[in-house]
Amino acid sequence: MYAYAPTGSPILGTLENCPARAELLHDSYGRDADGKLTYEHAGGSEMFYDEMQTAQRDGEDIYLDEDGSDWKESEIALFEKEPTEDEIDRMANDYMVKMVAESTKDRASGHTPE
Repeated sequence: MYAYAPTGSPILGTLENCPARAELLHDSYGRDADGKLTYEHAGGSEMFYDEMQTAQRDGEDIYLDEDGSDWKESEIALFEKEPTEDEIDRMANDYMVKMVAESTKDRASGHTPE
């Protein structure tokens, strides 16, 4: 199956949280006026891939489309075969109509989206 964002952009992968250790210059440590430790990065990091986890929002995995936007799992559309341009355009148009309607509703109620 093929996965697409509501905007019509193909899904490329998941958003991952991967712990890492940023390398610091050994002789760069100091303290600022508030006593906070300061340092300079050496420019590299060691990634701990075994501890990598897929990012979640509201209990759902997060996916990234080719435009770099992130989407919850429930927002992803699946197609058995690669969608036509018309199908993608219709999906993207439906999404834009939904966003405009929600924005209008929010403004009318005095709610400001984050």
